[in-house]
Amino acid sequence: MDIAYSNLAKYKVLNSNNEVIATVKTAIFDPDNGKIAGFVLKQKKAYIEPLDIVKYGKKYFTVGNQIAFKNFRELPKADIMNKRGQIYGKKVLTDEGDYLGKVTEICLSPEAGFIKHLEVIKKVFVFIKSKPHRIPWENIVEVKQNVIIVKDVYEKEKIKVVNFVPA
Repeated sequence: MDIAYSNLAKYKVLNSNNEVIATVKTAIFDPDNGKIAGFVLKQKKAYIEPLDIVKYGKKYFTVGNQIAFKNFRELPKADIMNKRGQIYGKKVLTDEGDYLGKVTEICLSPEAGFIKHLEVIKKVFVFIKSKPHRIPWENIVEVKQNVIIVKDVYEKEKIKVVNFVPA
C-alpha cells in the first residue's frame, strides 16, 4: 500500500490492542538511497522505524506492545538527514541543468521501506502550473542541500511559437 507524504499527519500509531498511542508528524528519509529511516511522532518527540510497524492500514500503523520509541538524535545519519533529507518542496533539475519544478508530493512504499516516486510541478506563470512529472526514485541522481538532480529522461515542454503579423 502506497502512502502520500501529504497525508502522513493524519496517520495514527496503534498498539496491538488497537489503542492510539501516538500520531505521525512526518517521515525521515535517507537522501543517499531513498529509504524511509523512520516516522517522526508528534507527541513523543521521537520516531519509529519501519521495522517496528507490524501492520499498515489506511490511516494507521500498528506496532507491537513492546515498542520502544527512539529519540530522533539517536537516528543514524541524523545530521545528514536534517541537512539534505528534506525532499518536499525542493527544486528539481535534470543532470543537464533543466528546471523541472518543485517536489509537491512524495509517494512512499512503507512496507518496502522506501520512496517510490516524487511528483514535481513547475510553475509556468503566476497561477498556471505544468502537469505533474512523476519521477521514480531510480531516476534520482543526487539529493543536495537545495536541489534534487534527476536523470534527463523527461520530454521537454514544447513552447508554441506565435508569429505576430504587423498591423
